[in-house]
Amino acid sequence: MSRLAEDLTRLSRNVPQTAEVAGVNQKVAWRVRILSVTGDAIVVFAVSLFSFWLRFRTGLKLPGTVERAVTLNDYAAYILVGGLMLMLLLSHYRFYESSQVLRYRQASILIIKACTIWLVGILCI
Repeated sequence: MSRLAEDLTRLSRNVPQTAEVAGVNQKVAWRVRILSVTGDAIVVFAVSLFSFWLRFRTGLKLPGTVERAVTLNDYAAYILVGGLMLMLLLSHYRFYESSQVLRYRQASILIIKACTIWLVGILCI
């Protein structure tokens, strides 16, 4: 065999199989998906807690509202249901699939759709 043929044979033996490469990509996609779900849940619940604080703990007076003492325990079910509803809507629109997570335009449209439906739903509760 020529030297070139020997080098090509040696290199072809060291090349990872397609399944191995796909396995690595699947692991990365799975980690990105878990990170996305966790990050979204943290942001949704943090914004819900911030809205509770802004509405009931600051001196903001909204026209047409009745002032009454609302505790976080009273509002916790509303925060939990609202947060879970938004997470389920994003999941329903397949936002967390590996083909969607890193595509900005498609992800933006899905987020707008899910948040619009969520806003209507949360106002009805």
